[in-house]
Amino acid sequence: MEIDRESHSHDICLNAVKDCKFFILVIGNRYGGLYSGNDYPEFENISIMHAETKLAIASKLKLLTFVRKNIFDERVTFKKIEKYQISSLFMWII
Repeated sequence: MEIDRESHSHDICLNAVKDCKFFILVIGNRYGGLYSGNDYPEFENISIMHAETKLAIASKLKLLTFVRKNIFDERVTFKKIEKYQISSLFMWII
């Protein structure tokens, strides 16, 4: 894959997802930084990791998901706070 050095790093990451055969998602204690690229306005106000995951799912990539035990143990709590975007990401995988 050729990298456009003029592109924002978030857009480079999202473009790279399209070239993958599968996607590995690791969910830990942090949500991550918000997407601030230019090429994917639909991902404004969500984290770059969340955007990558949505793109991987939309691209029908095989998804391998790993969740830290302490996060997985709180899945009932996440279901109660669905108004937060991280919970919507978490709901995709449980």
